[in-house]
Amino acid sequence: APIETTNTPSVQDICVGGESEELIVTNTTGAGNISYQWFSNTINNNTTGTLIPGAVNANYIPPGPFDTVGSFYYYVVISDDAAGCFDVPSDVYIINVVPDPTVTIDPQGPLEYCQNATPDTLTATPNGGVGTTYGYQWYSNTINSNAGGTLLTGEINSTFTPPTLVVETTYYFVEITQTASGCSNRSIPVAVTITLGPSITTQPVPDAVCINGTTPDLSVAYINGTGTPSYEWFLTPDTVNPVGTDPTYPPPTDVAGIFSYYVVISFSGDGGCSDI
Repeated sequence: APIETTNTPSVQDICVGGESEELIVTNTTGAGNISYQWFSNTINNNTTGTLIPGAVNANYIPPGPFDTVGSFYYYVVISDDAAGCFDVPSDVYIINVVPDPTVTIDPQGPLEYCQNATPDTLTATPNGGVGTTYGYQWYSNTINSNAGGTLLTGEINSTFTPPTLVVETTYYFVEITQTASGCSNRSIPVAVTITLGPSITTQPVPDAVCINGTTPDLSVAYINGTGTPSYEWFLTPDTVNPVGTDPTYPPPTDVAGIFSYYVVISFSGDGGCSDI
């Protein structure tokens, strides 16, 4: 009986930078001394390829990594020296090389929170590669780079919530992987800055003044915190209805008495800073 061949595998999908699996051909019949010669091709056929020197076994591993997107074709011609037998080419082995998957993080940052505030959850969104199944691994870094970094043990989901205990700036990124060779990528880092909570450094200054006299505006100063401050001045004992909403407050002097004022500073944004 003439030579028959079985290909294993016939098609591979890998990413840029990936390596090919071993190409294997099985000779099921034929007679005499069997020999093999592998060919590469730029089109999907088993007749017009280029001989690969030294590729003369039943198996062949194409040299990698594959750094160019596209399809690459290989086949093997099996020969024997028995009378009346003909050379038989295998079917075409196809190696499809696709771009690496990509991944983005939302929110992109930079993010800033007060110490011990509740942060946003970082969510990784992958795309591309081979298939739709991805593995995740989150990293932290002390610099704005996705090279190196410290692996965050157990953080292997598509989401990650950064801690806010320590006052510092940390850069977080995620690496996605797929089972196909070469299919991995890392996101751009997201900067997360943790600041001390705000506190008052300069309190309002008391004063005594005659009716319709002039007294300096009441003002305060604060440090730390994040976000845009807003002010609400209150005249005690009322704690609901503010008498002013500017950074400073000019107390009226047209009525005799003792009047006690205080201000509440709030911080807008996602920083989670407490009112002071």
